[in-house]
Order: sequence, then C-alpha cells, then structure tokens
Amino acid sequence: MSALKSNPWAGLSSYQDPKYTDNPLKFSGREDDIYDLTRMVMKNIFVTLYGKSGIGKTSLLNAGVFPSLREAGFLPVSVRLNIEAADCSFQQCIIARLENLVREGVTIKTVNVVEMPSDESAQDYLWAYFARTRFIAEDGRTVFPVLAFDQFEEVFARRRKEAETLLFQLAFLADESHSLSPRIIDGDNYEYDYNFRFIASIREDDLYKLEDSIDNCYLEDLKKNRYRLRNLTEKGAREVVLKPGEGLFEESEKEAIVAAILNKSTDASDNGISSNVLSLICSRMYDEVYSKAEGGLVSLAAVQSFLKGNPFEKYFSEVTSVLSDREMAYIEDKLIDESGRRNSIAKETLLNHISKGNDLIDGRHRILQSAGNGGNRVELIHDSFCEMLMKQKEKRAKVRKRLQIRRAIVRIRNMRRREEKILVNHSRFVAEKALAIAEENSYLARKLAVEVLPKDLKHPDRPYTSE
Repeated sequence: MSALKSNPWAGLSSYQDPKYTDNPLKFSGREDDIYDLTRMVMKNIFVTLYGKSGIGKTSLLNAGVFPSLREAGFLPVSVRLNIEAADCSFQQCIIARLENLVREGVTIKTVNVVEMPSDESAQDYLWAYFARTRFIAEDGRTVFPVLAFDQFEEVFARRRKEAETLLFQLAFLADESHSLSPRIIDGDNYEYDYNFRFIASIREDDLYKLEDSIDNCYLEDLKKNRYRLRNLTEKGAREVVLKPGEGLFEESEKEAIVAAILNKSTDASDNGISSNVLSLICSRMYDEVYSKAEGGLVSLAAVQSFLKGNPFEKYFSEVTSVLSDREMAYIEDKLIDESGRRNSIAKETLLNHISKGNDLIDGRHRILQSAGNGGNRVELIHDSFCEMLMKQKEKRAKVRKRLQIRRAIVRIRNMRRREEKILVNHSRFVAEKALAIAEENSYLARKLAVEVLPKDLKHPDRPYTSE
C-alpha cells in the first residue's frame, strides 16, 4: 500500500525554496545542474542562466541552487524586477529587498567608507551600496547576498534604458580594479571583502535582448559565465517520477509506467524530456488516478487510460469550463500581451471581474499565481497556457469580425430598404402628379413619368412601382 498523503509533484507551479515553505516538495532530476550552476555562481560575480520557457529555471534556482548556496554561506534572494519595481527604480527595489533580510534575523551594518551617490543611475551607485554594507548572520558570520533576477527578460520590454543602466552598474561591481584597500573606519578595521553574486535568469528566445544591450553598452565581460538549462535527460526524468512517487506504483509495472509517462513528455525538437509536461502529467496522475485508487497502487492500465489526449489542453479546458464567455474574454485580453507573453494584473482587479477568481489562484486546479514579492498582482502560472489563450483570443477575434461583417451587411440591407422605400414614395408622388396634369399637359406628364422610371431595365437603379 502507498503511504503518500499529498501530491508530491508541483504540477505547473514552480518548486519553492524549502526554507520558505512548510511542506517542501522533493525536487529531483537536476542534481548535475544544481552542482554545476552552484559552482559557477560561487566562482563568478555575474552569471546568466538561460533556457526555453517552462524548462524549470525558477524551480532550479528556488529548490536546487538556493539551498546549495545557503549551505556555502551565501544568502540567496530572488527578485522579479518588472513586478517588484513597478513603482520604483530597479536600484530602490534591489536595496529594499536586501534590507528586508532583517526579517530573517540578518543584521545590516553600514560602514561610511565611501559616499553614497545621490544619483541612482550613477555607474558606482550599487558598488557604493555594497561597499558600505555588511550583512551579518545571527551567529556573527558575514554573509553575502546572491541576487537572482528571475524572468529578467521582462525588464527589456518597457524599461530597456533602465535595464542597461543596471547592467552598467553590475559590470562596475564585477570589475576587481574597483576594490578598496584596507583601512580604519570609525576605529574598526575595514577590508573590502567583496563576495556578492548576481544571477540573471532569462528565456532562451529572449537572450538576444540581453545580448543587444550588452553590445550597446560595450560590456563584453557580461557575456561570460552562461549556463544553459536543457530538457531533462531520461535519467533525470526517471528520478522526477520515481523519487517523489516512491511506493506509488505497482512494482511489476513500474518500468512500463515510467516509460509511458516519459514517452508522453518527450520534446520532439531534441528528444529530451519536457519538464513542464512531465510535472503536470505526474501531478494530474496523482489527482486523477491515485486518488481514485482508494489507497491502492497505480496500475499500468490506469496510467495508459489517463495519458490519452493533450494534458495541457485538457487541464486548461477543465479549469476554465466554469468561466463565462465574458470572464474568459477578460482573461484572454488582460493576462497575455499582444505578443502572446504573460502579463500581470492587480489581484483586486481580477477578482472584480472574475467571480471565481480565488479558485483560479489558490484552488486545487489553478492556472494563476501571485506575481512579485508583494503578492498583490497575479499572472498565468505557466507560459504553456499563453499559446492556448492566444489561439482562443485569435478565434474570438475572428468570430467578432464575422459578427461585425454580418451586422454591417444587415445595416447596409436596412439602409437599402430605407432608400428603396424613399424611392418608391418618390415615384408614386411623381406619378400621381403626372396623372393629375395629364389632360392639361400630356408632354410634361410623360416627362415626369420618364424621370421616375429605371434608366437601365436590366439593372434598375430604382424600384418599379405600379403607378
């Protein structure tokens, strides 16, 4: 009998940092990536993590690299600049996030070794902040933040100039020639012990935006130290299925079950295993198959039956089936932008338009998640839904266009009917006048009658009347 009490897979949600969740899920299949990326971050000030949308970059950082960095004495901090800096500068957002570490027992000490520039866009602004700031753990150790800019591609959409200013500042930070010599400050020894780190996590198809900004700013050093996250290998994918799901499957059918799941999750572009599809399949399998097994083990036949169809489309259709056409149109219009990318909106605004909005955010089968550190905005839980929404949006636009054409045709027909009615009344009026003067002036009567006859009998320009 299986002993699993709750769903051990995150589905389309990102795996969370175990330090900040009461029930951390077992993050598996990325051990090599965790080791390699952690070592790269420890050895370099600025690292770029990139990979396809939905491949698991956020999960890798949260549940894999962050705990590993923490063990090494670093202090990982995730920041969504596009969301968290919506009402302030990137520099203000970064400093605010770091100073929030006092809530975790970190003491922040300021050392007046250099003046803090008044201009936030100054090249040495962040350098001066880090040179002046010490982060001290509860045990007295100095700890060094690792700032991870999650979904970094977002900053290039509307705030490219600010993003390039930030890149200038990060490059200045990474330049060892700007280190300070030891000295005495307020009676205490000061040594420039620079050990801070920065990670830019970005979608692979948006990497060119970072490239262009780096080239525009002549910051070639920022092109170094890149880590590409690839699809799961078969070995890693097996671990994703078997480690969290230990004791879930019939032992004699376990290998066949894993093979069926991996086959459904294979990405045809490179024969790797799509992590987002695999995670969704495993999570849904637990909900739909294991929960119905009444505590029994999952069989191959049950899994094969479950795997029929497109798991994303089926999931999305089920979740959104409770929405009205108006609510669905609102989601399509507000939660993806014109290019088909995820867009965030205020949570309160969403709840005002969607009657069951809380279910979409916190329900068992959700498609939305909180965006940003404040949690006051929401977005689609995964990029995989963007394409579906875009197709539905385009379909709705075509339907709306057809309706507009039909309405236009109806308007034209009505207008023509009105015009014909006017012409008929006009013809009858003229004909009656012609009849009235026929005996007195037959020539003028005939001339009036001819005026209201169609000029071309094959293609009449006005309707015939009995008169």
